[in-house]
Amino acid sequence: MPIAFMENLRLRWRLAIVLSIAAVVPLGLVTTVAVRLVTAGLESGQQAQTDRTLRVAFNLLLAHVRDVFEQASRFAERGELGHVLAAGGKRAALDELFGRVEDQLPDGVVEVAGADGRVLARRVVGAVAQPPSLLLPDGAAPIRRALSYERRVTIERAGGLLVVRAVAPVLDDAFHLRGAVVVTAPLDAEFADSLKAQLATDIVVYLGETPSASSFVAPGGERERGFPAPEPALEEARRGRMSVCEAPAYGRALSVGCAPVIDLEARTVGLLCVARD
Repeated sequence: MPIAFMENLRLRWRLAIVLSIAAVVPLGLVTTVAVRLVTAGLESGQQAQTDRTLRVAFNLLLAHVRDVFEQASRFAERGELGHVLAAGGKRAALDELFGRVEDQLPDGVVEVAGADGRVLARRVVGAVAQPPSLLLPDGAAPIRRALSYERRVTIERAGGLLVVRAVAPVLDDAFHLRGAVVVTAPLDAEFADSLKAQLATDIVVYLGETPSASSFVAPGGERERGFPAPEPALEEARRGRMSVCEAPAYGRALSVGCAPVIDLEARTVGLLCVARD
């Protein structure tokens, strides 16, 4: 039937039909290819943006670690702290000193120990959700490090969270060892919120490979700990590498970027992830 129909048409109509088909078929192919290219470009652009956001977030984490260390060191270097400890480290005197310098201390738990390793005073600064689990016992390893004249900062596990822990010795004017300062700053929901405020991107912190804190909030207002880390991100983190992949969470499709968090002993203690719609 189609052949008979074509035979009944004049030559110019036959040419018109054939040329129309020849024009439409490539147009359809071009449209399909264009849609695929645009989709691939959008996905590539999304991944690139997530990667940039992840790197900024990680740099903000490093800046936070530096700030905690510098604030802990400055507090340990205060001459009045050395004088108070040299005079016996009375609790009232230490509490009075804490009250005067609290606005110069990072959010977290600040502990002062004597030269014998005994904790003499503590101060919880800011809204720390789980302070009891962050407290150190007398003679704990961080205190011993400071009493060995070591200044250091690392990220470690404590109280079900990742924490930044900075230690510094306290010396008097004659450079005699008088005690130690330990600052423990948790990477908790407050920390995740602070990064989100700067990046306009949700943040999840993982203790090992388990979510421990995030900026996500449930519809009912409850705080979400975070979603399970995507397996591709875990595989790359085990190799010490950053990665970007897609993952479903909370009924949304997210572009997720993850970076391994490594302590001073080169051990991976957790992950820092960003999540974008």
